[in-house]
Amino acid sequence: MICEQGKVVAIEGDVASVEVIQQSSCQACSANKACGTKVLKGLFQTKRHYLKMSFSHIEQTLRVGDNVEIDIEESALLRSSLLVYVLPLFSLVGMALAFNIWFQSEWLSMLGAVIGFTVALFFARAYSMQQSHSELFQPRLSRVLVPVSSYRAEEIIVKDSLKA
Repeated sequence: MICEQGKVVAIEGDVASVEVIQQSSCQACSANKACGTKVLKGLFQTKRHYLKMSFSHIEQTLRVGDNVEIDIEESALLRSSLLVYVLPLFSLVGMALAFNIWFQSEWLSMLGAVIGFTVALFFARAYSMQQSHSELFQPRLSRVLVPVSSYRAEEIIVKDSLKA
C-alpha cells in the first residue's frame, strides 16, 4: 500500500471531500538550504488535489479539518505507470521499426512512430476510463490521524510509564 496524508474539507453523508497537497522530498533532504531545486520549487505553486471518498468502512468519527491517511494499491500504481509510460514508448519504437521494414523510408518510419504513439495514448485513455470505477484503482480512506496535541498530558505520562 502507498500512503498519503490529506485533510477533510467537507462531509456530505458518508462521502468526504479530502484535500491532498502534492509534496516533494525537499522537506526530508539534509541539503535543502543549499539546493537549487528547492528554490525552483518555490517559484511554482504547490498543487492541491481534491478527492471524494466514502468513509463508511472506518470506525473512527470523521470531522471537517481532520487529517486522514489515504491508501492506494501498489499494483494499481505500477499498472498505471506501465500503461502511461511503457506502452506508448514500445508502440512508438515498434511502429517506427515496422514502417521502416515495410516501406524502407525514413519519413514513413517517423509517420509510423507518430501513429504508434498516438494509438497507444488513445488505448491508454480508453483503458483508464474503463477501469476508473474499479475498486483496485480507487484511493481508499484508511484512518483518521490523531495529532499529538490532542492527547492530554496525563495520557502521555501514563503511556510513557507503561513502557518503562
